[in-house]
Order: sequence, then C-alpha cells, then structure tokens
Amino acid sequence: MKREGRIKDSKLPGGIGTLKFVAVFWTVVWAVDVAKDIVAQVIGGENADISVLLMDPTPWWLAWFLLTPPILWVARRTDPDSLGWLPSAAVHLPISFFVTGFHVALATILFGIRNGDLEVSGLMINFRNMLFGFGLADMLTYWALVVGSYAFRFQQQYRDRLLASVRLEAKAAELQASFAKARLDALRMELNPHFLFNSLNSISGLVRRGENDSAVGMIAKLGHLLRLTLDSSSRPEVSLSEEIDLVRSYLEIEKIRFGDRLEVTIQCPDSLLDKMVPTLVMQPLVENAIKHGAAKRAGPSLVEIVVGAADGILTVRVRDSGKGTGEVLRIDEPAGDGIGLSNTRSRLEQLYGAAGTVELNRRPHGSDAVLTVPIRPVSGEQAS
Repeated sequence: MKREGRIKDSKLPGGIGTLKFVAVFWTVVWAVDVAKDIVAQVIGGENADISVLLMDPTPWWLAWFLLTPPILWVARRTDPDSLGWLPSAAVHLPISFFVTGFHVALATILFGIRNGDLEVSGLMINFRNMLFGFGLADMLTYWALVVGSYAFRFQQQYRDRLLASVRLEAKAAELQASFAKARLDALRMELNPHFLFNSLNSISGLVRRGENDSAVGMIAKLGHLLRLTLDSSSRPEVSLSEEIDLVRSYLEIEKIRFGDRLEVTIQCPDSLLDKMVPTLVMQPLVENAIKHGAAKRAGPSLVEIVVGAADGILTVRVRDSGKGTGEVLRIDEPAGDGIGLSNTRSRLEQLYGAAGTVELNRRPHGSDAVLTVPIRPVSGEQAS
C-alpha cells in the first residue's frame, strides 16, 4: 500500500513529468531513426532529402508516443509485486497482441493523413503490409516498455529503501551517541560525589585530630580542585596536561592527609601533553594506589605516574609501593572493583569500546595500574 501511494505521487502515467519523459524518449528514438536513414543515403551516394526523411518515420513513432501512457498505466495496474510474475505476464500477453494491432492501425491512419490518402482499400493494404512486416517488432516494443517501466519502478523502490535504511542508521547512531553522552554524564556525576566524599572524610579526620590548619588548607585545595573539575565537567575528554593538573591538585590534598609518608613522582614527555584522555581518568588510579600504599603503610610510600606512547596507544601507568598480593587482578573482573575503578572501566567502554582498557596488577610489593587509550590530539574546539 505504501509503495502504491509513493508511485501515484511520482512518475506514473497522468503526471506532467511522465508525459515529458515519454515525449523526450520517443523524440530521441525518432531522431536516431532519421539519422540512420540520412547516413544510409549519404553512404549509398544518394541525394538525401532532409524534409522527406524527417517526415517519413514520424507517424510511426507518433503512434507509439500516443500509446505509451496507456501502456504504462496498464503496467502499473499489473504490478508483479501484487499479482506475481506469471499472472502479470498472462495479463500482458493478450494485451500485447491488441496493442500491436492497434498501433499498426493508428500508424496506418497517421500515414494516410500525412499522405492525403484515406481510402479504405489503400489503408487496409498498408495495414496488412505493416502488420506482417513490423508486427513482431511492435510486440517486442510493447514488452520492452512494460519491462522498462517495471525496472524503473523497482530501481525507485530500491533507492527509497536504501535512503530509508540510511536514515534509520543515522537515527540509530544519533540515539547511540545521545545514550553514550547520557551514560558518561551519569558516570561523571557518580564519580564526583565519590571523590568529594573521600575528601570530606579526610577533612573530618583532620578536624577530629585537632589539625585545624591542615583541615583549612585541605578545604581550600578541595575548592580549587572542584573548580578545575567543574571547568572540565562538560567535556568527556581533556588534554593530558589538564588531567595532570587535576591529579596534582588531588595529590596536594592527599599530601596534607599523609604528610611526609606520601611521595609522588610524575613522568610525562612534553610531546604527549596535548593528547586527549577521559576527564578525571587518572584520579581513581592514583586514589587506588594511595589506598593500597600510603593508607596501609606506617612508613613512607611511593606513588609513580609514568606516561608513554607506542603504536598509536597512550599508556598511563600508576605504581605504588604498598602491600601487594602477588596476584594479577584485571579491572574487568568484579573482585576488587571500587566505585572509581568500575566507573573508569565503564567510561572507557563508552568512549573507546575495546580500544580503551585498564588493568590492575597486584604485585608482591605494591599495585600496578595500567590504562591504555587511543592517541588523539586536542581538536581546535577543545583547545579553545
């Protein structure tokens, strides 16, 4: 039903566009026929009378022009998609005989009008001669018009389905992108309260111990860190330089909590500072390193952050000197997943699919977290 509605509105008999197409088509056929006769006479050394050659085949092709719209109308009413190919062919077979006879009769009359000879006996002789001489060609012409109309409509239907498929794919991609953005926003909203809770918990510990100056300093640094976080909260990715600044601000807060027990080193080539990483992706790894390092050791604890790149992959490695377990624990396994690490895994999946990974390796003398993402430079919009 839907196909018929579209066909009625487009290029079927009765429409101005179809009549123009039919007129142009038969004009081209007439011109080719005339050109063939002209060339034949020139090659044969005859004097070509252009006016005669122009008029000679005109009644024949004019008759086809007049019959083509009704033929296309019949073809539309006998669509193989509705009737099936065999029933449709069975309908067209007797019609093809009728059209052949009718076309020859119409052409005979048009030739008689052109020649000024409409005597019945002469018309009958001309009709019989043309029917036996061109009847088979006429029947093949009818079938060619029918098959051509079907081919044209099938091509239109294929194009329409292809365009509909492209639109559906574009819509699905748009919905997927919207879902991914909503998911990333939800994950970021989950991460920020988690980090804020841990920081406030550290501040409350300092207050309980009477370390008010340290608590005030931590509150000030927490405010600075929250401002940095809000500045980047609308972007799923930031430059590595911005991310390292966020991590340094976070570590300043943690150093107030642990004092000299916490030592941190950051190694990152300057050439990688403009590459993109997910917002707040390093903070959970550093938090995990401190959790298994300084938080569990009475003495000094070292946290190392090493950034490198190879084969189009950016690698961030966070090591700590805490009490390891000797086992290898991947982040995609449920055991040991905290909110921050689970959140990191989900965000990487949303942004990069299988190209973004994070792995946690508990060594005999500490933990080793390794994050990998595809190398992507800062775009002009993000850089601004």
